[in-house]
Amino acid sequence: MLFSKKFTFLNWLLILSILTNGCYDRREVEDMSYPVAIGLDKGVTDDLRFSVQVENVGGTQGGGGMGQSGQGQATKNFVFTVDAPNPYAGMNMINTFLSKQLNFQHIKMIAVSEDLAKSGELEKYLPGMTRIAQIREIPNLVITKGKVDDFLKENTIVVGSEIIKATYMVINLEGKNTELFPIVKFFDFYTATKSNMEQPIATLANTNFYRNLVESGVDNKKSNTNGQPYVAGELPRSGGQKREFFGTAVFRGGKMVGELNGDETRLLQMIRGDFTRSFMTFKDPLQKNFVLSIDVRTARKPEITVDVQQETPEIHVVVSLEGDLIGVQSRINYEELELKSILEQAIARDIKQQMDELIKNASKTTNRISFDSAIKPYLTSSLSRSGSNTNGL
Repeated sequence: MLFSKKFTFLNWLLILSILTNGCYDRREVEDMSYPVAIGLDKGVTDDLRFSVQVENVGGTQGGGGMGQSGQGQATKNFVFTVDAPNPYAGMNMINTFLSKQLNFQHIKMIAVSEDLAKSGELEKYLPGMTRIAQIREIPNLVITKGKVDDFLKENTIVVGSEIIKATYMVINLEGKNTELFPIVKFFDFYTATKSNMEQPIATLANTNFYRNLVESGVDNKKSNTNGQPYVAGELPRSGGQKREFFGTAVFRGGKMVGELNGDETRLLQMIRGDFTRSFMTFKDPLQKNFVLSIDVRTARKPEITVDVQQETPEIHVVVSLEGDLIGVQSRINYEELELKSILEQAIARDIKQQMDELIKNASKTTNRISFDSAIKPYLTSSLSRSGSNTNGL
């Protein structure tokens, strides 16, 4: 009897030891590959061209698909591309030749080519992408004007050592600091494609090959602008990473129908209530040959009212801004009360005129709803050369 009880007790210990063993299916971090970004493009031999960008952490530099930084320095950046019928098939195909299994828990960006976005076929892949359990709610959605795999190869770093961190920071932090491109999360974009309350937008991205920084002596100035009339790939610059984010891709449902440049993007952010602050350039109201710089900030959320009494709904928006005067080329003392009032009214008229034009063009593009042009931006601002606050209106 004692032997039987001892035998039973040992059996239970053995069973419990097996049941409490939770490491049989463990996967070590070094056994996984954590992509920085996913790329979707129109396929050639199949419907979809699927790409993943992987940072080779701790690996040796070299090998196919290695990107180059804007300074010509090698980076540990690898892009793998396959043609597949859908993203799931693409993942399986890449896993067959990648030594470490793909894990998308730390992905920071989903890049879609302009060709695929304009074809309307993107909607076929969105539901399946949202069901990939490893993809969290943090990836940003960007639309690339060129081939996605080429763009991802140039998504490298010059300062720092982590591509994953740099990709997150340049989109989420610099987008908010400049307001020259929107910050759009992938799942928010997908929700907007199904909504009857809004139209989706996305960050516009491209590769800049430094061809727009013209030599001296060429008179090609864009004088009648607010200073940022570019879209991704057009910035007159050199050095740094070749990839850049600038402007907005505009959608009707799941199909891309247009784009907005940097100036228009800031206006859109103001109307949507997503604007925080940005340095903006305006013509001097008293000296038209000069410009002045304003640190513009949102004073409070826009006041939006909708008039549904008409056949076509009219949307009225009041945008409240404030700002500090930080640069005056004409050296006019706009700190004087009378001159400050002239400046604020001139800037408010300028912003309203630009918003009216934006809404007019956007209404034609989206063909969704007609906006009343009674946008009323005004400055409740404090303007000073030093940037310190003075008594505002």
